[in-house]
Amino acid sequence: MAENHRPNPAFDKESIIMQHGIFTLLVETLKSLIQAKYQSINASPFDSHDVIMSVLLVAIFTYATASVAEVMLLARESPYCTLAGNLRLFAGALAAISLLSILDPILGFITSTVWACLFMAVAYKSRTEIHNILRPVSRNLTEIFTRETKQGRMAANPRPNLAFQKESIIMQHGVFTLLVETLNSLIQVKYHTIKASPFDSHNVIMSILLVALFLYATASVAEVMLLARESPYCTLVGNLRLFAGALAAISLLSILDPILGFTTSAVWACLFMAVAYESRTELGDILSLVTHKLIDIFTRLAASVRSREEQPHQPRV
Repeated sequence: MAENHRPNPAFDKESIIMQHGIFTLLVETLKSLIQAKYQSINASPFDSHDVIMSVLLVAIFTYATASVAEVMLLARESPYCTLAGNLRLFAGALAAISLLSILDPILGFITSTVWACLFMAVAYKSRTEIHNILRPVSRNLTEIFTRETKQGRMAANPRPNLAFQKESIIMQHGVFTLLVETLNSLIQVKYHTIKASPFDSHNVIMSILLVALFLYATASVAEVMLLARESPYCTLVGNLRLFAGALAAISLLSILDPILGFTTSAVWACLFMAVAYESRTELGDILSLVTHKLIDIFTRLAASVRSREEQPHQPRV
């Protein structure tokens, strides 16, 4: 089945972009309705629907993670792209149903029942792919620490990472924008009844958020420039952009739900260490290049200072 795998036309690039647009429209509309509902109430949905809001946050982060994974798998023509796409669809449905349940609990319950049946049917059909993914997880984790010779060959013949092409980067930016805007709106809903701001109660987290946002923007600009030059360091900067975006989103999540934010940050910290270990060759090359440039600058500066000091001692003609 893997040898004669055909790409699912329901999960090609055009279909995924349309699905993202529909999900964005749905979430933005429901979010605006919730803001309108709670505008005249001296409370927030985090007080009256705390469990549903936690489910919503988990669903949104699952949607974002599955979307990024789907884009990368699609670029590599992986047979697991459809599985990641189904996970994205159901995570998006769970997020929308959570918002709907706040507005209308009965309609939310009916919709969640229908989607639960669909989820079980798709999970049963995808049981082979799920088993194939879970089986090599431990083996892949050990291979991360036994990849020295393979990385040496890759450094000699670097190939552009298909997961960081223009179309994939644009889709990843769209997912990040939706995630940050949704979390930002939820923070506004939570704090509209409190006579305080997150800068008062979470000043350290807000500082981390600002640093992460500026790092995301800087890495995004650098990634576009390196991509235009077909630089082998484009993937490294792309990974930096992804983790800066994740740090910004986790910072917002930690304001809404500290426990969920801590759990998510622990998972992403493990992923970051794994990617940093895999990219140690590129990091070493960059640090070596920067060091040589700095030494060259200081050498020229010292030479110019010495020449200026020696000029007054020269005999006048």
